[in-house]
Amino acid sequence: MSQLYAVCQGTLPPSVRDMVEVVGFAAVMRLVERYGGTRLSVPHGVDTEAGAALVALLGRAEADRLIEHYRRETVPIPRCAEALRCLRNETIRDEYDQGGVTAATLARKHGLTEMQIYRILNAAPRAAPRAAPRAATNNPTLPLIF
Repeated sequence: MSQLYAVCQGTLPPSVRDMVEVVGFAAVMRLVERYGGTRLSVPHGVDTEAGAALVALLGRAEADRLIEHYRRETVPIPRCAEALRCLRNETIRDEYDQGGVTAATLARKHGLTEMQIYRILNAAPRAAPRAAPRAATNNPTLPLIF
């Protein structure tokens, strides 16, 4: 499982965690982004129009596993708003930790304000402790942001 799944799995409904066991975290997040808040009618095979759409979205191996497990079922796909927010925030933290990116750049990229970015960066970590966010220069002698 991915590190992001380990950090954000507690925000997922049990039905989605079960689906992760079948097709993997990345594939389930693509399903959530596309179908969240609706029901997905799983086809009987990839040779149908609906099956081809799943292959295009998930890839052949994941679509095959999803169809094998949920064949001809109508599966509710929750919106998973909290999990998507967790993923976004962890992505922002990772991008900032890699350096060379400012809060303003992250704000524009993710459709947030700089203040929201600073709040995300200064929030208590969900996983392993992170280094405290510093100014965009990554100069450890500069004071913490907010």
